[in-house]
Amino acid sequence: MILGTYLNYSNHTNLNSLNKSSKNDSFDNYIEESNQMKKFIENTKIVNKNLIDSIEKYDGFSTLSSEDKKLFKEILYDDYITFDEIKKLDYEQAKKFDELRQKSMHFNMQEEIIMFSFEDDSVSKMLSATNITYDNDFNNAFFETLKEIDNEKERHQFYWQVATGLGSKNTRSVSTKDFGMITIEESNKRSGRELLNVGEGTYVLSSFEHFIYKLLKEFKDLSTNPNISLETSVIYKLIYKNLSKLEKNHQEIKRDSI
Repeated sequence: MILGTYLNYSNHTNLNSLNKSSKNDSFDNYIEESNQMKKFIENTKIVNKNLIDSIEKYDGFSTLSSEDKKLFKEILYDDYITFDEIKKLDYEQAKKFDELRQKSMHFNMQEEIIMFSFEDDSVSKMLSATNITYDNDFNNAFFETLKEIDNEKERHQFYWQVATGLGSKNTRSVSTKDFGMITIEESNKRSGRELLNVGEGTYVLSSFEHFIYKLLKEFKDLSTNPNISLETSVIYKLIYKNLSKLEKNHQEIKRDSI
């Protein structure tokens, strides 16, 4: 997980450096940084047992309420996190739990890295949904929709279609017309608030309602395409069904937050 995050950063750095140096230099830097990270991981202790004691050693539970502290320790007592355990959390609790997980990885990275162990990939998807965008209402709706999907394969397909859409349209300077994107500065001006964790000069979605609507239309059209196989059509219809749930959850959450 850490290696993947590092390599993504490394790729981004190298892409920016192409304007200043040759492709060969950039590739050499990429190899050097990758080797450095590999050596770092090999020489760093990975802690995935006795998680509660390891977190308490760094006073990691100190910022939590007594209720959340008790709840999170109950989840961590066996050093193994299941989908059902995360499913029982509400959005705010899941968000805090993921913040604890990420914070725990960085307590003392020079000596050890605390890593949570998951039952399967569904757990990591559920937790990542809590901070997948800068918009709490959308994250909440996405998290709740994932909770409602019982089939793991169906959940996986839905997650990646939404995440892929957000990855190319949420915070990058790409073609902006279809998905109603505006600059971060314009967004702050319209809303009267500062968006956190989004780089200055990038584009953001001005309307998550519009984003969901565009995805719904896209998958409705795909599912009725006569040129695709029946199996593929069924997959697209399931994604469309879950996008409809996402739209409903998002509408309800936004209405309740007013």
